[in-house]
Amino acid sequence: MANGLVPYRDFNMIQMPLLPMLASVFLKLFGQEVIVMRFLAVCLITYIEITVFLILDKLKVKDYIKYLMLIFICYIITPYIAIDYNYMILAILLTIIYIEIKIYLRNEKILVFNSKIDFIIGILAGLCFTFKQSTGMCIILVSVL
Repeated sequence: MANGLVPYRDFNMIQMPLLPMLASVFLKLFGQEVIVMRFLAVCLITYIEITVFLILDKLKVKDYIKYLMLIFICYIITPYIAIDYNYMILAILLTIIYIEIKIYLRNEKILVFNSKIDFIIGILAGLCFTFKQSTGMCIILVSVL
């Protein structure tokens, strides 16, 4: 896509094309090198780690358990660092979970409907579908329910 090719017309692909489109923008800006894709992957993994840390912090998990969990996640992900649609869906799903936990704890554990927050969660769930259809549809169904 960074060379101007159009998915499904010029080449075939199985997954939805949003993540390759985002990656192609960075490849066009910074050059078509593997290091650009590695940098994007490291940014995505870092975002996942930070979001997990924020979720554990909101849940008031003890510090040593929090850090052990983050080290364990780093240990598991390290051999598989790549810009991948599964990691992107994980990042979006963790963002949705963080928003839900933040709203739940702020409203003192009562169910409150906020149209702005529900709209943001709906947009994020819809983005999941544009990265991978099967997992995205499950996330959309759970968000609707």
